[in-house]
Amino acid sequence: MSYPRHAVDLDVGPIPIFPDEDSMAPSFLKGAMIDGGRLIKANANFYTKKSLCDVVDLIIKSCKGRVFAERVSLSENVEPWSKVVLSEDYCAAVRKTGDNERCVIELNTTSQGVVDAFRKIIKKIQCDPPPPVEDERGKVHAMVHSMRGISIEEVGFAGVKFDPRNYCASVVKDFEFVQKDIVSRFPSGRLTVFSGPPGTGKTHLVKSLLTLPGADFVLFDADSVGKVQGPQIMTTLLSHKGSNNEERPIVLVVEDGDDAIRQRGKSETGLVSNLLNLTDGIVGSVVDIRVVVTSNLDNVDIDKAVQRKGRLSRHIRVGPLTVARANELYSRLVGRNLARYSKEMTLAEVYADARDAGWTPEKKESTQTLSKKPSSHKAKKKKPT
Repeated sequence: MSYPRHAVDLDVGPIPIFPDEDSMAPSFLKGAMIDGGRLIKANANFYTKKSLCDVVDLIIKSCKGRVFAERVSLSENVEPWSKVVLSEDYCAAVRKTGDNERCVIELNTTSQGVVDAFRKIIKKIQCDPPPPVEDERGKVHAMVHSMRGISIEEVGFAGVKFDPRNYCASVVKDFEFVQKDIVSRFPSGRLTVFSGPPGTGKTHLVKSLLTLPGADFVLFDADSVGKVQGPQIMTTLLSHKGSNNEERPIVLVVEDGDDAIRQRGKSETGLVSNLLNLTDGIVGSVVDIRVVVTSNLDNVDIDKAVQRKGRLSRHIRVGPLTVARANELYSRLVGRNLARYSKEMTLAEVYADARDAGWTPEKKESTQTLSKKPSSHKAKKKKPT
């Protein structure tokens, strides 16, 4: 029997709806529905500290059902449902994921009252997701040129947090967009440019990006852009992609990459072409490469091909702080309400003045290097002199 369907938002995230022809639900799920009603079928995916048995007991207690089946396999490619709770008004398949922190419920019913009851149950037992572990953050690598050739080495992770109070509203808005877009499966563009005078906080923004999970960040020096067509660099990128999580994009971070984005005729033409091949070429798309470029030019004249829609995610222009924002930042750092400045100041200048006034950062904000493995060679004993 086919039922008209509509989705119900259980306030716990996206609700995937299975079309009739693609439905993986076993026949008894449909057979349990009341004839003539509208089938409401929705998935709830949420975090909870409750055990599976506690979740099922709460459903039975609140909605008067019984456990109909256990370990029901809907498909070879889908994790089996641990328990199926059934009553005259609904059928609910319940399971906990492998990490035993996320609970998944698929509800089939024709009663709006049952839907409301399940919504209350979920709101009661859901909790915030656990914080990401260190390994889930965006790893930081560097492209290293040595006597042995070119390699990509892991150097650590960045411990810098983005503070929106240090930037104007337009920069904050664009940066928050980039944070989501750069790790998106379908980005609006594969190139992001940060430009502005030295000391305005561009590097701080890039360091904040490095803490994002879901991407492999590679520090890529500007000279390497000119050699990107060489077989060794492409082979190194492909090898790195294959040895790491293949679903995560590789984000190349190019500092002081003015010539790589400047209008052709004012820079080396090959650098712009190479950058476009990285972000928009076949290899760049297959390997899933995104590029972040910083420029110290105040008004960099970006090549029109780079600015084409679909290539450039955002061009974030970072300027000096206004007088009001500079005074606000300085007062916040030193702990006193002071009107120190009468002209625009860079972020670096305000922090330098605050240090001179006695302010010290709580934690060093820099890229932390990984601890080196101990050498396998035994230390030679020094002969007594």
